[in-house]
Amino acid sequence: MMAKTIAVKEGRAMYAIKIDPAQLAREPIFLEQDGKEIGVVISLDKYREFDAWQTDHLPNPMPVQFLKDRAAFQEMLPTLLKTHNGKWVAIFKGELVDSAENISELSKRVYAHWGYQAIYMDEVRAEPRVYRIPSPRLKH
Repeated sequence: MMAKTIAVKEGRAMYAIKIDPAQLAREPIFLEQDGKEIGVVISLDKYREFDAWQTDHLPNPMPVQFLKDRAAFQEMLPTLLKTHNGKWVAIFKGELVDSAENISELSKRVYAHWGYQAIYMDEVRAEPRVYRIPSPRLKH
């Protein structure tokens, strides 16, 4: 069976579209405006299926504790510059939990102690490191 397409007109018109739930169970309904597809109506079951898939397969946003620890690092930075300048530090649950000369050494110790979870680690520097990434120039 061919998917149904509904043309959507420009303007402030209110739409009342009769949707057959049996058809939605079989296939989506595409919305089209000016000959271009602009949306799709799917069954609630298909939406829930997609939502579950998305939760399992897409990266999660940063955990709240990680964001709090990043903020704690910024608050601690003036003191850390005096005590740990040039070193890497780990902040976990608002506390300085470890430091090392490099990120590799630090992360090995931190994950060995607290397990693999979101733990904020950063280099203590007065100025943030700036990375310059050259891009190819396009010729016209």
